[in-house]
Amino acid sequence: DDQGESEPVEIDQVYDEIETLGKIFRVEDRADELVAELRGQIQDTREQLGDVEPTKVFVYDSGDDAPFTSGGTGISNQVIDQAGGDNVFADVDKDWTEVSWEQVVKAQPEAIVIYDYYGTPSVEAKKKLLLSRPELEDVPAIKNQNFATLTLQDAVLGVRAPYAVKSLAAQLHPDLVQ
Repeated sequence: DDQGESEPVEIDQVYDEIETLGKIFRVEDRADELVAELRGQIQDTREQLGDVEPTKVFVYDSGDDAPFTSGGTGISNQVIDQAGGDNVFADVDKDWTEVSWEQVVKAQPEAIVIYDYYGTPSVEAKKKLLLSRPELEDVPAIKNQNFATLTLQDAVLGVRAPYAVKSLAAQLHPDLVQ
C-alpha cells in the first residue's frame, strides 16, 4: 500500500525537532550541541566525498513479486543524496512505493541499499533473493554484488538519519569516507 503524496522530508526537520525538545525540556544548550554535532558529521562526510560522481542506488526494503522501495520525498532519499548516491526512484512523489522488477532493470543501479529491520528476512536472505532473480543478472549492482545496508531506523525521520549519511557514504565510497 503506497503512502500518499507528501512534501519532501529534510534532515533540517530533525534539527528543528531536537531544538523544539530542547526548549520544552529546558535543555537548549544540550540540544544545540547535538545539532552542531549532527551538522558537523554531515559536513565532514560531504567534504570527504568532494565532487564525487553519485552512485546510482536502488533501495530494497522488501517484496518478492514487486519490490517496495524509497521514493523521492522520504528522509531516506536525502540520506542517499547526502551520502553521494542518487536514488533511482527519486522522481516518485512518495516516501515509499512499490515498483516493478522491470523498472529496477531499466534504472541500472550501481548499488543496492538493503534495509535491515526486525521481523523481516535477514539482509543475507534479501541478498540471496536479489541474486536469484534472473531478470536482474545484468544490473550492475547485482553483477558486482555491490550491496550496502542501513537499518530502517536510519531511513525514517529521527536523530539517526544524519548518522546514516556517513554510514552509507562509507559503504558507497569506501575509498573516500572512513
